[in-house]
Amino acid sequence: MKLHHLRLENFRQYRGEQELVFATDKSQNITLIWGANGSGKTTLLNAFTWALYGTFSQDFENQDTLYNLDAWNKLASGDRMTVGVELEFENAGQIFTVRRESRFAKGVDGDAACVLDGEVSLTFRDETGRSQKSGNPSDHIKQILPERLHNFFFFNGERIENLVKAKAYEEIEDAIKTILGLAVVERAIKHLPTTIKKFEDELRKHGTDEQREAATELLDLDTKIEQRQQELADSRRAETQWQDELAELDQKLRGSEQSRELQRRRDELAADEIKRENEIEQLGRRIDRLIRENGFLAAGADLFASIRDLFVEKRERKELPAPVKIDFIEDLLEDGTCICGASLAEGTSGHQHIAEWKQRAGLAEVEERWISLHSYAGHMEKSRSELGGQLDELLNDRLAAVQARDFIREQLSEVSTQLQSHSIDEIAKLEDARVKVGNHRNDELRRQGRLDTELANLGEAKRRAETRLEKAQSVEAKAALAQRRVTATRDALALLEKIFEVRTQHTRTSLDDEIKRIYNSISYKPYVPEVSETFQLDLFQPDSREPVAKSTGENQILSLSFVGALASIARARFEETSKESAGNVRGGIYPIVMDAAFCSLDLSYRRDVSIGLPQLAEQVVVIVSKSQGEGVLEHLAPRVGRSYVISYATPKQDAAHETIKLADETYPYVHPSPDGSEYAELTEVS
Repeated sequence: MKLHHLRLENFRQYRGEQELVFATDKSQNITLIWGANGSGKTTLLNAFTWALYGTFSQDFENQDTLYNLDAWNKLASGDRMTVGVELEFENAGQIFTVRRESRFAKGVDGDAACVLDGEVSLTFRDETGRSQKSGNPSDHIKQILPERLHNFFFFNGERIENLVKAKAYEEIEDAIKTILGLAVVERAIKHLPTTIKKFEDELRKHGTDEQREAATELLDLDTKIEQRQQELADSRRAETQWQDELAELDQKLRGSEQSRELQRRRDELAADEIKRENEIEQLGRRIDRLIRENGFLAAGADLFASIRDLFVEKRERKELPAPVKIDFIEDLLEDGTCICGASLAEGTSGHQHIAEWKQRAGLAEVEERWISLHSYAGHMEKSRSELGGQLDELLNDRLAAVQARDFIREQLSEVSTQLQSHSIDEIAKLEDARVKVGNHRNDELRRQGRLDTELANLGEAKRRAETRLEKAQSVEAKAALAQRRVTATRDALALLEKIFEVRTQHTRTSLDDEIKRIYNSISYKPYVPEVSETFQLDLFQPDSREPVAKSTGENQILSLSFVGALASIARARFEETSKESAGNVRGGIYPIVMDAAFCSLDLSYRRDVSIGLPQLAEQVVVIVSKSQGEGVLEHLAPRVGRSYVISYATPKQDAAHETIKLADETYPYVHPSPDGSEYAELTEVS
């Protein structure tokens, strides 16, 4: 999706018809738009989303009043005004033009009556150059850029940092699934259980008692699993909300001069607690692996000792090593002569005695096995002795880590007590709220643990019931058919769920790698970003798993890295599937349109972000104010292909004239309106 033009008609601040032409050259892929606060920067961002989806961002106020007030006030009663946004873009070699418009009629009292509400049309030119009109423009647009992805590519920089909050994990997971094109798989997973139930109803009707019992049990287990999965999802959502509240309360305590030191101490202790928790977990895994691989040694003492005793006994009886080798005896009997020269002819007493020795002679293979077994038993006894020492050492290390963690928790409790008893009521109230929120969060974590265990047990019971049903013998043909259908449908559901899980996790891993690459190229700090198993964006200290207490700027950098990584994954997926049939193509090449991209960043971060921005997507539109753009233009300039200024006319007549100087030219930025009206105009920088 490559943006070509954006045309506005009486849309909010933009009076009359105005147009933006976007940079499309890969070497100069930045379109830079300058505007004062309140001049219409957020309106521009919302022009994209309204044209494409008929939606607005949460910070877009008075959404019912889309028309330009200055032009509206000049209308006579009964006149009508058209408000429209038209976006021309290219996708997969075709040129699309989407237009959405509303019409308003002015009443006698000046009120507006909406006579056409957001009607959308979409035309496109096919390979032959002929223009066609889409019969379902909304669906057509969503196939190009799915609606649940647009918030990642059209966003306000002041709010993008919300992506790092725990509650954003569902939004991130949805984005990944959308890019993968797994909507069909999702629908199949959702609807197959209904089909399974239908076939199981037939089986209960026509099947044997054994089949009916298994089918009924499976229905009951499916119901319980669905209920527990919903409870688990609800619990995770609740936990993330409590986690976000905790983070907000911590931030407030950090921001207060009176509680800052105690909160800083708590942050340090919390990081140490996580470090100890990780250490305990690692030691637990080592103990588990040691017992799993070598635990049998603990029960082998008697066996190893008896083997060694038997070996000694045989050696004392001269059976090991064998006093005479069997090959030597057979050679003597065959020659018929002893080594002393006596006759060993058959029937002689000498032959009889030598033949008796043959029965006592050892087989070489048996001897080797006994020697090997004796050696192995000795090795096992030594390993058994070492196992005890290793296990004692690991258990002592784990005990020490647990004691260290418990001591840290005591210190954390002391910090909380000090804050709760603080002389300033506001701080004490904040800490009281934090304790309550923390308890709620911990309750949800415990609830999730119980639900995970219950789901594992239910899953095992379901597998056993499926096996019984599969093996049950049918009597009627209808029952046999229903049984085959149930088995096949359940197998298909299990396979789809596995495909869904594998593809999602594979993309999560790819996304994680790409975020690390982009973050490393943007941020001057050595932190390590990560997309967790639950699709949360985290930031850690290098060489450890200690989380970083992120600043607003670091949150924004991390969020921008995610957006860039998402664009990269979407592009890779599109290129991967471009050779498939059109109905299977997923992913896409998407632009990034960002308002207030640098507002929360200091100069160092602004420099790094401005250098990294052109790499985030093949086309980037940046909307900034003069103050937000400080320290940015010099780094962006080589990649800027188009540049505009929003000239804002204010009705305030005593407002000072303000200009902006770009490329050695001066442009009006804010100025009093000559007729007391309010409007914005777009001027291209030459």
